[in-house]
Amino acid sequence: MILGAWFHNADGKLDSEQLRTASDAGLTSIRSYNYSYVVQLSSALKSMEMSVYAGIHVQAEDILRDPYSQIKMDIASRYFDLDIPMTALCVGNELRDPWTELGKWTLSEKLASNLAVVISELKKWLVDHGYSIPITYAMEGPFPWNDWLLPVIEACDIISINHYPIKGRHWFGEGGFEENRKFLTDKRERELLMLDYELVLRQVMERIADMDKELILSETGLPSGIAFGREQNLVIPEHDLHAFEDVYRRLLSIIYRVNADYDDRIKAVYFYEWRDNLYHAKIQSENSPIHNCFGLCHGDGTPKFNFSAFPIW
Repeated sequence: MILGAWFHNADGKLDSEQLRTASDAGLTSIRSYNYSYVVQLSSALKSMEMSVYAGIHVQAEDILRDPYSQIKMDIASRYFDLDIPMTALCVGNELRDPWTELGKWTLSEKLASNLAVVISELKKWLVDHGYSIPITYAMEGPFPWNDWLLPVIEACDIISINHYPIKGRHWFGEGGFEENRKFLTDKRERELLMLDYELVLRQVMERIADMDKELILSETGLPSGIAFGREQNLVIPEHDLHAFEDVYRRLLSIIYRVNADYDDRIKAVYFYEWRDNLYHAKIQSENSPIHNCFGLCHGDGTPKFNFSAFPIW
């Protein structure tokens, strides 16, 4: 099973040196939706023999209007020109109908149908041009397995879902830090959420096994912040790193156990994310300040715990 992490450059930093730390920690892959950023990291990725879960950014509004406008063959071919191993080529991430309100997003039948067209047509183009790479779409989880979602699932060579142990109350508003404090430090709260995380993952794996598919956990992880302060316009998290490490151990043990129970159908796991992002766009756009502290490392790249001490890492 491949272990990787999201890498970002929202603060303008180039993470070439951070790739060495990640590689030394046992990660062998990165996820990024920024092609230009992957280009900047390409030499370091090659030298450390790390792969990339490569993203092609598509817009829900454009897919609804004209799906053929979002078949971005040029970007796909550019990824191959980099000559970097790819675990998958991901067309879109958590697409939502633009008219749905905050926190109640939906993937409508029309959007799903048109997205399936984008994926299928890109797959045909890749085959016609001699490229071989699994195509996927990163679905927001847990999600309902509606009948209209099946064309997307069937079009994907491998299924990707973003799955977290926290709920909506943890994501939105400044109260998310207090909710996360309960999650990290209250044994009963933590147990309930982790059991639910495992249950949903097992339900997904049941469906995937029935379809003889495989899975990429395209996002998973948790925040370390339990409170916050402010510094100019930035929300600065206060961390409980001991509890963060303990819950991460539990998260990993669940993933490994479930994967073993389903014949190693989980092919890759991408932790969200490698380092904290104090400039995350969703802090403002979705009123989600907790987005700033999901890193395995602090914003400066300092690890939040000793990776080498993880027995199953």
